Amino acid sequence: MNINGWRSMGFAFANNVSLSSGSYVVATCTQDTTNAARSGSVPDTCNLFAIEVNLTGNAAWTSADTVQVYLARDSARNFPITPGETSGATQDVTVGSTTTAGGTVFITDIDYKHDAGVANTASGTIYVALKLTLDSGSSISAATADVRVHYRA
Repeated sequence: MNINGWRSMGFAFANNVSLSSGSYVVATCTQDTTNAARSGSVPDTCNLFAIEVNLTGNAAWTSADTVQVYLARDSARNFPITPGETSGATQDVTVGSTTTAGGTVFITDIDYKHDAGVANTASGTIYVALKLTLDSGSSISAATADVRVHYRA
């Protein structure tokens, strides 16, 4: 099947990534059929279309809480493939109907080709750098994220 030039689509997944306010962490997104049955490995040549961040906190989220993200070619975040640490995309958390749940979606729409010559990287895997910034009045002391990177190939 060929839809708008793409033969396949899917998502890579990282489960239960621990977040702390003000610090970057790396979510290693790849196939994880234990926690996301339909997840898949990132094709070596593809379009990385969107990043979905589903958040869970131990207290209520506010719309003043933010998440900043960028994609990196490597787990050390040395080689960003979308704007990096100083200019990564930032969005307010969209609070769910259960106030301890929320999320954000970032559209990236970037063409990607795996480069085996880069250290700290693996075929089938993409790395998402995440930074949570909590509102000064927030009572959240523990937060996790499930991260999906959607691709088309």
